[in-house]
Amino acid sequence: MESNTYSELKGQLLILEQIKNPSTWITEAITKLRIEINKIEGQNKYLSQIESARKEIELIVNKYIDLDIKYTIGEKISTTKSSIKIPHVDTGIRVVTHLSALNKDYTFTDPRSFVFRNNEHTNFINSEGKRIQINCWKDVLEGVCNVMQQLHPNEINRVLGMRGRKRIYFAQSKNQLSSKEAKDVPRRIKNTNIFIETNYPANLHVERSYQVLELFGYKRTELNFITLQN
Repeated sequence: MESNTYSELKGQLLILEQIKNPSTWITEAITKLRIEINKIEGQNKYLSQIESARKEIELIVNKYIDLDIKYTIGEKISTTKSSIKIPHVDTGIRVVTHLSALNKDYTFTDPRSFVFRNNEHTNFINSEGKRIQINCWKDVLEGVCNVMQQLHPNEINRVLGMRGRKRIYFAQSKNQLSSKEAKDVPRRIKNTNIFIETNYPANLHVERSYQVLELFGYKRTELNFITLQN
């Protein structure tokens, strides 16, 4: 079970609140987070003050972009006063950002959607015309590729240039793919003849999704993933 910090809870809530037309589980998570954050703030008046101070300082940091401004904000705690404990908040889901993706193994996590530019994608129509409900990281990668194809239909062939030292990531024929699994159960970017190599660990599917995004000029901050909470 993952622990929470006040900043993490606030960050999760901020991301979820910006999603347009959110799914039911996200709506429920937002409600739970708001309730728990209000409880926590009611128990410790300094938390809301710290958050206000952080926002004010961030305005200064953003104003003086040529300066390297570092700061630390914390409550003054006496030797007789213990710091407040933040309870674990079970919202049922977890937001994976480009930062949290760097430091976690997603092998045994279950994705439920991806959020690109605040639009949530819980499913997609694949190249065979079948609606796929996202429930694994292979689905996520295929879904991200399909969104890029929809936005950049004349440039989607650029993914063919993505490759490792020994393996290709995308191919114009399933027989060019490196793994037997990808050949036997081929996944193809919608409206193209581009096949996706899918025999990778979960973390590489996460990373590959970000790489595809960057290939078309987007930032990693524009893509988040929603997983079931472990």
